[in-house]
Amino acid sequence: MQIACPTCAAVYEVPASRLRPGRHVRCARCNAVWKPAPVAEPAPPQGAPTPPEPVAREPAAPLADAMQRLAAMPPPRSPRRVGLTAAWLASVLVLAGAGTGIVIWRQAVVRIWPPAGRILVFREALTQQPVQNPGNRAQ
Repeated sequence: MQIACPTCAAVYEVPASRLRPGRHVRCARCNAVWKPAPVAEPAPPQGAPTPPEPVAREPAAPLADAMQRLAAMPPPRSPRRVGLTAAWLASVLVLAGAGTGIVIWRQAVVRIWPPAGRILVFREALTQQPVQNPGNRAQ
């Protein structure tokens, strides 16, 4: 429904549900306040046939088959679960890489942090690969 400001003639498109009897409206252009005229519902034209009600039909066979296949499919993985899996995989790879680096560069690790020699000595007993601990050197 269109209403027009009586002061500045600004035209506004307002849904009829927003206009209630007895309420005032304010013009955005000139700030004038007025009570819009009551809106009468337009009467349907005489002799106009009412539209026929839709008849519910059964879905076509291809549509029914597609719906059955869709129901049989497993639900898609949520993005949250995919992200969680990726985070776990990245964590495991980082830890495996750190462990591999410590084993490969064990001499440098023991030189930088001598208490690591105690842990790596245990590895020496398992693999028969000597680890030189600078803290345990005979002088």
